[in-house]
Amino acid sequence: MTYLPTWRSTKSKSRENYLRILRGPHEDFILNEYSRSYLEKQQLAACHLSKLKFSDQVISKGDLEWSKYIEALGITNQLESNW
Repeated sequence: MTYLPTWRSTKSKSRENYLRILRGPHEDFILNEYSRSYLEKQQLAACHLSKLKFSDQVISKGDLEWSKYIEALGITNQLESNW
């Protein structure tokens, strides 16, 4: 199934807000092989990339669960994690 983004105006033009707009009403976080390829192209540090498990399983539902997931992996500093 293909989902089209829901566009809405925001006051902030940050990358984080852009990604939220693209995902629309969908809040599931999944790290699949496409995600791995993207993170490698974005040059995510190997020490962080090695901590992530890639599959088609939902990792979390919503931003709070996602934050808890990456914090549990030891990826806590935005500058360090390159997110």
